Amino acid sequence: RQLAYIIHTELGEGFIYATEAREKKRIGEDYTLKDRDVISITSAKKRA
Repeated sequence: RQLAYIIHTELGEGFIYATEAREKKRIGEDYTLKDRDVISITSAKKRA
């Protein structure tokens, strides 16, 4: 989730989950990024 917030506040607020792209495994928001990780972030717009 922290990476999502670094990219953009709205992405962090709508964070649902992240996927490690090479192994196609879901990773938790507490996952510690390592060098060369490729991450896909899934999020949704927050409703007003």
